[in-house]
Parts: sequence; structure tokens; C-alpha cells
Amino acid sequence: MLAMPLSQWRTITATSAMPLYAVLSNVSDAQAVKNYYITDGSQTPYGLYSGTPYEHWFSVMPMLVRLDEHSPFLDWINNTEHKDWGWLARSHLPFADICAHLRSLTQAIMPDGETVFFRYWDGEYLSIMLDYFTDSWQDVLPAFAFYWINHQSHVVHVPVEQAVQTSPWWQVPENLLEQLSATQPKLLVNHILQLLQENYLDIYTAFPYQVLETKIIHLLSLSTKKQNVFDFILQQLDKEKKET
Repeated sequence: MLAMPLSQWRTITATSAMPLYAVLSNVSDAQAVKNYYITDGSQTPYGLYSGTPYEHWFSVMPMLVRLDEHSPFLDWINNTEHKDWGWLARSHLPFADICAHLRSLTQAIMPDGETVFFRYWDGEYLSIMLDYFTDSWQDVLPAFAFYWINHQSHVVHVPVEQAVQTSPWWQVPENLLEQLSATQPKLLVNHILQLLQENYLDIYTAFPYQVLETKIIHLLSLSTKKQNVFDFILQQLDKEKKET
């Protein structure tokens, strides 16, 4: 990871002759898709849940769009205060192959075997993945060699081509969750809230939102030595739900 102005990153990475792409979140307050159409709109962003059982989830579907080197949307990206709008990257692969690799990460497998949606489209979250995995990230997402995320540059040495996996296949390391707990507690809390909402709605709705958030923060402080952070929190919340 290296701090780098967008203009400098674009100039340096353009020498690779790799096209420029943006992955856009559809669930951020940044409204990246809407702002893309306002500022540029020359291409139609591609829905990355297409071809999955979630292809009709239009309102929350992440998007991929190719950008011109001087797209006016880049000014919006450079100036937005939101860190979860998405991210920029360059790829050597055909557009269809990029989409296939991203589609393979629609869901991931937690350490306890639970299948959950993977927030790869959230730049704040993805930058942590890149810092954690460094070059081994190529085994997870071999589509992009250069990333620009929230004014930070990331480089991954990717293979020329690699077989596309079928979602869900990627297993989230327990050590990664522990690192998130230690360094990015708010991000981990948000992630756990999302997992509960998507997979354990009875627990998610059993407590007022602020109460649930407070409980998760407290349980995270107790779970640093636990074998499985999410499983520990889930068990404790389920126990409290039954006691109420």
C-alpha cells in the first residue's frame, strides 16, 4: 500500500496499457452508480450478480464499468468523502473474464462454514484484504494488477490467466477476522451486523439496532482469544435472545 494521488496513479499505471475499470457499490450513501451516470454515463455498468441466484437484486448489486482515461467521473472519485463507494483498478483480462472472477466472490465461507456475502465492492474493506494477503491475493482475485482505493495504490502480481472458481469457494481465514477486530473494529462490527441481517434475522431483529451494535462491540472485546470470533458472538447473542 502506498499513498498516491489519483492523477499520478493513473499516469503511472497507464503505461501497462491495461484498461481502467471501476467497481461501484450500490449500497453506499455515496451513490456511486447514480454519480457515474451524472458525470459520465458513456457506458452501461454491468451488474455483478448477473448469472447468479441474486441477479434480480438490482438495488444492492455491485457494478463494474470501464472508464475512459479522462472520464469526468474520476473527478468525483477523487473528491468524494465516502470510503465505501467502490474502487478503481486495471486489468489485463477481457471484460467477461473480469466479471466471472468477481462473480466467483459473490459469497465467501466463514471459518465456521457459514456462507455469507463478501463485501469486495467496499473499498474500505477490500484495502484491508489487499494489505493482509499482499501478492497471495492473486489466488483470491486474479483479475486486477493495479488498484487505487481511497487515495492508496496497491499492486498485485497476477498470473496471465487463471481458472474461474464457482461461488462460494473462498474461505475467510480466522486470522483475518482477528486482525479486523484489532485494527478495524467498526468495520468488523458493520460486517457482523450484515452477516446477522442476511443469515440470522431472528437474532438481528431481537434487539434494537443500537443495543445490538453495543452488544457486538462488547463481545468482540471478550473474544480475542476465542477460536472463532463470529461463532462466539453468534452463540452469545442467541443465548441472550432466549433469555429475554
